[in-house]
Amino acid sequence: MSRQTSSGTSTASSPTGELPKKRNPHFVVIAAAISALGGLLFGYDTGVISGAILFIQKEFSLGSGIEELVVSAVLIGAIVGAAGGGALADRFGRRRMLLLAAATFAAGAIGTALVPSVSWLIAGRILVGIAIGGLPSPAES
Repeated sequence: MSRQTSSGTSTASSPTGELPKKRNPHFVVIAAAISALGGLLFGYDTGVISGAILFIQKEFSLGSGIEELVVSAVLIGAIVGAAGGGALADRFGRRRMLLLAAATFAAGAIGTALVPSVSWLIAGRILVGIAIGGLPSPAES
């Protein structure tokens, strides 16, 4: 269905006869920046753990298997976050999920900084991974 405008041009409309809403021109840039945030956090965390693992290994006397688990815990969390993030974004909205992911990331980051044991470190890194994997992307809606 289309409508004739005052200038004589035709515009497409929705099946209900309404004209489509105009979006803010900066929407795409903002959406891309938010979407890139997940990649930035994941890359930053990967870079940080590669430098910190030497000190973590000495502090907690880690064997190679536990060291691998500490490093890969973010990946495990990201898988969990990605698996549930889309459905939660559909249910609660991207804005709420973005705020929840930011709060979860902050809690996980603070938790990993104040850990008393390796178990807490792994749990904190899984929490950070859930936040990274659960970040809503602009394509979800």
